Amino acid sequence: MVKGISLRRMRHGDVPGVMDIEKRSFTSPWGAHLFHEEVDRDFSHPVVAVDEETGRVVGYIIFWVVYDECHILNIAVDPERRRQGIGEALMRHCEEVARAKRVPYIYLEVRESNRPAISLYKKLGYRFFGLRRGYYTDTKEDALVMAKFLRRE
Repeated sequence: MVKGISLRRMRHGDVPGVMDIEKRSFTSPWGAHLFHEEVDRDFSHPVVAVDEETGRVVGYIIFWVVYDECHILNIAVDPERRRQGIGEALMRHCEEVARAKRVPYIYLEVRESNRPAISLYKKLGYRFFGLRRGYYTDTKEDALVMAKFLRRE
């Protein structure tokens, strides 16, 4: 865990802070209603990273665990707080939940051009699994599908 940062389930009141990060992180951001929907879904795991000193949301991850699959739908860290281990902490939290639910693997899509994210995912043991052509509707950019197979521990 990152010193001074705590992780907890996202609440409806977190959505404005999450939206601030979302808009500064993505060219085609999710709408606030999508985050509210994730907070209410039983199988969704919306998690925020909160600065313990300020109470401000500094990152988030949303992943689904459905049957034997774990799919990371969205992850972002405040641009001013990147490269401090927050994204890695969020990813590791996802892995802990997946292992506890005995899910064999986690997968995600990432823009082909998002080299910093791809670098983090590789560092954490994710490997290329496939390609989704024209996946991103704003630019028709391809998405790399990356997956990590979890060992039973």
